[in-house]
Amino acid sequence: FRGLTGDNWSIGEPEETLEKPWLAAVDAFAIGGGCQLLLVVDYVVAEAGAYCNLPARKEGIIPGAANLRLPRFVGERAAREGILFDKTFYVDSPEAAGLINEVVPHDQLMSRSEEIATRIAEMPPLAVRMMKEFAIRFRDIPVTEAWRVQTLVNSLLTQLTTDGDEGRKAFLEKRPARFR
Repeated sequence: FRGLTGDNWSIGEPEETLEKPWLAAVDAFAIGGGCQLLLVVDYVVAEAGAYCNLPARKEGIIPGAANLRLPRFVGERAAREGILFDKTFYVDSPEAAGLINEVVPHDQLMSRSEEIATRIAEMPPLAVRMMKEFAIRFRDIPVTEAWRVQTLVNSLLTQLTTDGDEGRKAFLEKRPARFR
């Protein structure tokens, strides 16, 4: 989570403020703020046996934005149990399925995380940023409106950026794209 807890971002802010894709690698556990961070990053790789927990109620406070975000990932009932009763979510449990993208053995955690980060870094940067923003900002609008926004965004990307040009050229030339 290096870089997420600087002066210009905090756990309570909306995930929309994280413009670039973020990846988390969970080594053993993510408790409190670490668990809340899992709720805003884009991709989570965890070692087998890892777990997360929100113990804020023991401190006499509520677990920040987790109250709003956790139900999206684990469902309403499991989220209430996690928040009210300090439930621990083990990454290989059915309840945690929405929290974690991949579970890997401990010795593969960092290499797999770096592999995913490299794949993301090779993608068209503006398109990736817009896909992330679209998925977050428009997740609750009607599908017909989402299609209109998506069409507009795609038009802007293909007409005003080099991402679309490079992607098309690479496809036609049967070569890997080189985005800048």
